[in-house]
Amino acid sequence: MEYASGQRQSKEVVWIITLGPDRARVTDVQGNVGNYHVTKFQPAGGVHLVEVEKDTSIQVISVDLTTSSFVYTTQNAQVIWNRASVFTGRCE
Repeated sequence: MEYASGQRQSKEVVWIITLGPDRARVTDVQGNVGNYHVTKFQPAGGVHLVEVEKDTSIQVISVDLTTSSFVYTTQNAQVIWNRASVFTGRCE
């Protein structure tokens, strides 16, 4: 059986992202805190953050420093499903 669905994000979210030289601390709208690796940092452009830990899904945040906006993506594959999520928002 093939099944696909999608749901639009109801509103923009605000996350707190604190950048360090090679790590970033990310607090989402629900208060969850993640520690991400900074894999790309271009002050005139953007930042790419990646969080990967054993037995967890890969999470990627791309930040546009000129607009303080971000795109967050995650994926998760299980025995009965395979899904990905994408969220957009702004940084403070």
